[in-house]
Amino acid sequence: MTTAIRPVDAAEQAVTDARKAYQTASDDLTALKNKILTEGPAAVTAHALADAASAVEHARLSTEHALAMLGKAQGDERLQQLNQLKARILTDAGSPEDALNAMQQIETGVAYLVEACVGRQRLIAQATTAMRQAGVPAAIGAQQEDGHAGLGWANANMAGGDSVLVDQRRIGPLNPGLLISAAIACGTRKAGHGTGHLLPALQVDGQGDIANDPEAWLRHRY
Repeated sequence: MTTAIRPVDAAEQAVTDARKAYQTASDDLTALKNKILTEGPAAVTAHALADAASAVEHARLSTEHALAMLGKAQGDERLQQLNQLKARILTDAGSPEDALNAMQQIETGVAYLVEACVGRQRLIAQATTAMRQAGVPAAIGAQQEDGHAGLGWANANMAGGDSVLVDQRRIGPLNPGLLISAAIACGTRKAGHGTGHLLPALQVDGQGDIANDPEAWLRHRY
């Protein structure tokens, strides 16, 4: 497979060749002049001397042309590199539509989590009231007395807030901020960065188990 030659490399080679040709022509002219000086006018014809001088001038102009072409090639290459940089910047910068779409997804998720957690708290309060009115006693752990359809309730304690029990399932309150901050920490980590990149606008600290395994954490509490 043939490797393409950079225009700049070709132009630099052309300058090198032109300079060599100029040096050769200059040396030839100098040699003819010296020959006239040492051997006399008859040793070199005026026509030969004129041709040698013309060759020097032609080589000089050729060198200037090669230098101009080199400058143009260098300028073209620089502009090409800048255009490539420009394209990469625009691509990597993304679009406002992409950012807006991502923000809207976060907004939807936050709205869901807040409403779910607030609704969960409301459900616990309403269900606890209904159970008390129906004579369902408070539960200890996950054990409920027979005859109450597997229902129970528990007041807030060191382990958490008020909760209701349905069979072996304990339904307790969840803080939406904890879930949201854990999701943010997971997303930041998924992007390959630490939560320090969120500062100073947002500080997310100490998510622990919920950020390490959100599914297991939620299943244990739902």
